[in-house]
Amino acid sequence: MKPEYLLDLVAQARKPDDFLYLLLDPLASCGLEHPLSIAALTRQLGVEAVECVMRDDLAHLTAECPTLVELAAPGQPADTLLQLTAVHALSEVDFDKRHVCGWLLSEQPLPVIARHLAARCLTMPPVAGPATAPWFEPLRLELLHATMLDISDVLWPLSAWLYPTACGTFACVQGRAFARDLVIPHAVRELQYMAPQVRCLLGAWRLLNQSPPSYSPLAWKGPSSLPPQAPFHVYQLIVAAWARGLVDLDDASCLVLHQIMIHPRLLEHPTIQHDFNQAVAGECRLVSRFATYSDYDWSKVVAALPQSRSY
Repeated sequence: MKPEYLLDLVAQARKPDDFLYLLLDPLASCGLEHPLSIAALTRQLGVEAVECVMRDDLAHLTAECPTLVELAAPGQPADTLLQLTAVHALSEVDFDKRHVCGWLLSEQPLPVIARHLAARCLTMPPVAGPATAPWFEPLRLELLHATMLDISDVLWPLSAWLYPTACGTFACVQGRAFARDLVIPHAVRELQYMAPQVRCLLGAWRLLNQSPPSYSPLAWKGPSSLPPQAPFHVYQLIVAAWARGLVDLDDASCLVLHQIMIHPRLLEHPTIQHDFNQAVAGECRLVSRFATYSDYDWSKVVAALPQSRSY
């Protein structure tokens, strides 16, 4: 994916009255001397172009709250900075935390959008744990987009949100005004809870892709480190494992990685099904059981299952 693609997306989505904003996460690594550090952008654009997105859970640590930066007022270009942000976003594709969270378009001024982003952190709390969710992170937004399909009312008053995907591309989601109460499905709160696990599994998937098993029918050979829709695929596999009763986090992660790297229909094999049932019953750990399998054992399992094509 070339950085110029982002410029084209912004040009297509941006209306004459739209501000162009950049959302940054200071919890991600970015050196103080980097031109996209918050300090550098404040020096370049002025303090009035930078606004803290005050997360309730980080109210006592404002330096760790997301930062919204006005790159351009309505009618003004920002191609140089856009190009720089696109290059940096693509360089972060394999990072757990991403400094560049997205590019936002809206007719509303900077303080209004900052308050909107902060308020939405409270709208989609995870099903367990913290009462807020950093929904603006690229991975979480990608999962949100895939789960809800239409998130226009979640975004409004943003007319568009462009974000870097986990497979090294850029995506654009449209915002739209709505006349009904905002309803957040339970699945959205569930995915906010599962997002850290999805992130860990994506990192493991990237590493395993560097030297996939020779017998694996699913080895990803594309230009990026992950196939398209990888986050949602991982999320669905986790949900399926939990729905079958495998609620142990490590065992569920182990199963998901083996389904990804070995065979998607692994549970159809009688021996694997037996191991799975024992793990669900608490009679063994799937992690420990799978660790006893050699490459030869796994190749026999794959050979006994229906043929499956790669991603």
